[in-house]
Amino acid sequence: MYLIADASVIIKWFIRLEESDRKQALAIKKQMLDGKFILAVPDLLFYEVINILTIKQKIKKTNLYQMIKFIFKYPFKIVWPSENLLSSASKLAQIYNLTIYDAVYLALAQELGCPLVTADRKLYQNSHKIETKLLHNFKI
Repeated sequence: MYLIADASVIIKWFIRLEESDRKQALAIKKQMLDGKFILAVPDLLFYEVINILTIKQKIKKTNLYQMIKFIFKYPFKIVWPSENLLSSASKLAQIYNLTIYDAVYLALAQELGCPLVTADRKLYQNSHKIETKLLHNFKI
């Protein structure tokens, strides 16, 4: 079974944001590591997480390099851009008024036939017709 989680979920593995949501994010990490599901992510996730750590959180250089090492050790199924994925994402972005970045996660969830978990309430509200779950309420 696959699950998609966006950067708003994965970032909580590295920094303390909204403590209640962090517990759910860490539970997803634990269950992935226990083999309960495969966490599929677009390559975009790595850029988004590192951007948040570098720019928004201003993590110290030594800590940042450690976090970069850690993110690549997780057993993600990394999905690279394809014509089909980006075409689907473009359509979803237009339909739901999303950035292409958010739409890629939705398109990937549709492509793999699995839910998308996000802590981004705007993404959740704009895409609730697709199987999108809000991290705060998510249970496996």
